[in-house]
This record gives sequence, C-alpha cells and structure tokens, in this order.
Amino acid sequence: MKPKNYSIFLLAFIFLLSSSSFPSCKSKCTTQPTETFLISSSDKAQILYSGSDTLKFLNNATDTIIFIGQGKQHYLDVETGTGGDCPGADKQREEYTIQYKSLNSNSNLSYTYGIPLNSQSGTQINISFDGGSFYNELISLRAPWAFNSIQIARKTYSNIVLFSPTSNVKDSLYYNSQFGILRMSINNNKWEIIKP
Repeated sequence: MKPKNYSIFLLAFIFLLSSSSFPSCKSKCTTQPTETFLISSSDKAQILYSGSDTLKFLNNATDTIIFIGQGKQHYLDVETGTGGDCPGADKQREEYTIQYKSLNSNSNLSYTYGIPLNSQSGTQINISFDGGSFYNELISLRAPWAFNSIQIARKTYSNIVLFSPTSNVKDSLYYNSQFGILRMSINNNKWEIIKP
C-alpha cells in the first residue's frame, strides 16, 4: 500500500471508530439516585429552640434586648453531583432556620441547624447575630467542656461549650445544652442571657 493510500485508510478507520456505531461514555451513564442526608431524630431532640420562643439578653449590662421567634423554616439544600461525562449522585442535606426579631432594637438573630453541604459530618449549629457568626457541631455539646461553669447575674451555668467564630477570632459565644446561648461577645459588645 502506498503511503498516501495508507494515510487515507488510517483516517477512514479513525472516523469509523468515532462514529455513532460506538456509543459515547455519556450514553452509557445511568441516572444516579439522589442521596438524602436527614437530621437524626436524636439530634433534633437536642435542639433547644422551637421558633416560637422568646430570648432575652442584657447588652453591655445596661439594655435589655428581647427576641421573638418567627417560626422554623425547613430546607433541603442540594449539592449537584460532579464527575465528568457521568456525574455522581446529587446530594440533599436537611436544614432548619429560625429567625428571631428584636422587639426593641434593629438586631436580628439567626439560628440554623443542619447537615452542612460538602461535608459528611453530623448536624452543625450556626448562629448569626449583629455582625458575628458562630458554629459548632452538635456532637461537641458534651464533655469535655470548655468551662465547667460560668456565672452570669449571680446564676451559675454548667457544662459550657464555646462556639467557633467564622470571622473575627476575638468574638466568642458561650452555650450550654440546657439554656442555649448564654453569652455573646461581638466587636467589644457583650450580650448575656436573662434567666428565662
């Protein structure tokens, strides 16, 4: 076979290989079922706030701020599957958000708990208030405690957990599993629980 004819033969053979007689990888893909990650019943039982509750804090030992729950909203966040021609399964992760509006200030407080996107970890709590944002995993609300106890307005609260700030490392949030948010320090302002 002459070199020119050989090149034509080779091109024709490559064309045949890439033709529709050989299905693409994409056509071999099967639809992946959506994976759903729900908050367990035992985790839900550990959440203190209902969305219809009232929270009271003393700001800088002078002003009382009262927050009224605006109900609880339920979401399923979706993470789209990736993986080239044949993408993996989509993932749905359950989340609840409670918004609290203040009766006597312009402040709002947001309390969210759910299974974080892009994570295989358990339920996480996120709290946002007055420019501060904090998080912790629900599983961390047990010993070993950050502090055995703290005192606020002559009352002792035990088994204290610290939530991690998401931006300003000087901010802090103290929490326990019986009363929830006990103290927040954000941008040199301090809010402390007023005993319910």
